[in-house]
Amino acid sequence: MRALMDHIFEIKALADGLNDNIVARYNLPTSHMPIAGLNMASNRIVLALELMEYYSQVFDKPANGSLEDNISFNHEQSQRVIDVLSSCFVGVMSSLESCSRKASSMLPNLLGAPPKTLFNLVEKSASIGWISRADESVWKRLIDIRNAQVHNNGEFSFQGELSLYGDIIWKFRPGAQSKVGFRHLTACLRWAISSYGAWCVRFLEAWNKEFDYCPSWGRLYSYEVRVSKVLPVWGRDTWGSGGGWSWS
Repeated sequence: MRALMDHIFEIKALADGLNDNIVARYNLPTSHMPIAGLNMASNRIVLALELMEYYSQVFDKPANGSLEDNISFNHEQSQRVIDVLSSCFVGVMSSLESCSRKASSMLPNLLGAPPKTLFNLVEKSASIGWISRADESVWKRLIDIRNAQVHNNGEFSFQGELSLYGDIIWKFRPGAQSKVGFRHLTACLRWAISSYGAWCVRFLEAWNKEFDYCPSWGRLYSYEVRVSKVLPVWGRDTWGSGGGWSWS
């Protein structure tokens, strides 16, 4: 269990590191979208780690090896850990979707109408080169996994598979749950957070270009700053009102 927790803590550190780097690079608070998605993901992972810390103290210790080594002999315990990881994955995906969609409404000239779903945003991001076509396919499979967990008890309605990091293979069969281990879910978490961090950079680069600093010669030492939209902020409904803002 401790080895698994250490691995999950590394994923939390990945989210924290991406958050810190992007905050410093663009001089923005971590509460601003889409950066806030990384912060939310880190908090979701903390919740999972807290539950796993409790389980590590109350579960019977395997006679030989670790819980990971004895997963087939400790079905109930292993299933509880998988359920914790599944819940964490669903929560992280929800956070990333919410923050990316709200931020995307700030770039209508580039992204068009606000995307209704993460699936729509993934397709649009691929069409403008923010993510590769290969990454688009992975994101769509992660969305399928999330949807199956939320809506259908983990059962899939199609046949296919997903490969991550070369040796993690998800196999999907209609009407059946995927046979997965701990590494399947941690690999999905790591990939989604890493890819989301890269997407945040693409978004903020485009958002920065929306700023138009123009000299205003009507008054001495005056500049007009035109900004199409202000970034949404976590915990404040700054994306609900329409129209841009300016000062001079």
